[in-house]
Amino acid sequence: MNNIVTIAAADIYAAHDLAMITPIASDTALTERALTNVFCFTNRDDQTGAAIARYLYDVMGKRRAVLIETETMYGHSMACAFSRAFLSSDLWPRLFRCLPQAPICSPPRQ
Repeated sequence: MNNIVTIAAADIYAAHDLAMITPIASDTALTERALTNVFCFTNRDDQTGAAIARYLYDVMGKRRAVLIETETMYGHSMACAFSRAFLSSDLWPRLFRCLPQAPICSPPRQ
């Protein structure tokens, strides 16, 4: 199941005391709910986005990024996670985001 379907189904599964095992749902909107019946087998988007940002900066020595976001829930979640991690470093304002109709992500958590 993708993130949208998984998030919608999680409450129904929980209400009926059924386990939900998802190999691909990674949106923090699911994992932060802390439902005891949901088991995810992949990294959260915020962890993946931060790992990519750190790899670009620390290993590859990149100091600028162009972010192209797909128009899906996953694309938006990953773009926001990467943006937060990238912008929380000293790299701001060298991030250029390419998807004019996308909503602006929340600022990085302090």
